[in-house]
Amino acid sequence: MNIHLSLILRTLLLIFLLPTSIMSADIETLKELMTESASVGMASPLEKVRGFQQDEKLSDEQIRVILMNIVRNALIKNESLGADKSVRRDERVVLILVAEGALSALASYGDEHVKSLLRDVIEKCKDFRYVAVSSYMSLVNYAVTDVVTNILTETTKYDVMDRYHVYDELINHYKICNEAQKKSIVFQLDTAVSREDDICNTILLDPFLAEAQKGYANSVRRRDLLRKYVDPAKTNRAQEIIQKELSRVEKRVGK
Repeated sequence: MNIHLSLILRTLLLIFLLPTSIMSADIETLKELMTESASVGMASPLEKVRGFQQDEKLSDEQIRVILMNIVRNALIKNESLGADKSVRRDERVVLILVAEGALSALASYGDEHVKSLLRDVIEKCKDFRYVAVSSYMSLVNYAVTDVVTNILTETTKYDVMDRYHVYDELINHYKICNEAQKKSIVFQLDTAVSREDDICNTILLDPFLAEAQKGYANSVRRRDLLRKYVDPAKTNRAQEIIQKELSRVEKRVGK
């Protein structure tokens, strides 16, 4: 079953299950709020949703259903637009803003159905993947399991930027999490740096591990990891960073 048919069936099921107090006007109002939230100085999507929920006296379940409906409709429309060059740029921008706003807010209304929807978005829609990853990781408390593991290991399906986004989420969460989570994150990123083959991703991981992982900063292993990216034929910022760090490590552990 292709994504288009699958999402249509899920949307139809959602409509039949939709509480009668939720009208299409509610969905349209929230979509407008998602677009407004992108403006400079405006409230975040979640703040807009919370305000709407309070004003309309809706339950978390009702808001969850509305947000999921918005996401599913956006996925269907996004697929139908495809690479159609005739579609105005502002139409695509509005679609992306609405979908990303709803995906972001869903992190605060999560249940198993939301997790399933987020997995679908991550696996099948590159355009909305990064926000879906952020919300999904928040819902699973930044555990590297399921689709998150797939992003880090399935290199034919997910690209270097997908991995970068997961790394960045973990590093940011490390700053506020408890000690048990810190150990888990360090372990996951230490494993990741060994199999990583992208210089920019390594530039993100390497300084984090140098600070967080005991014994990494001045190690032969770090020297060897950095050394594989050195390319004298290239002169760019990434090479400057790698060669500078490599020089520091070599002074301590030798060449």
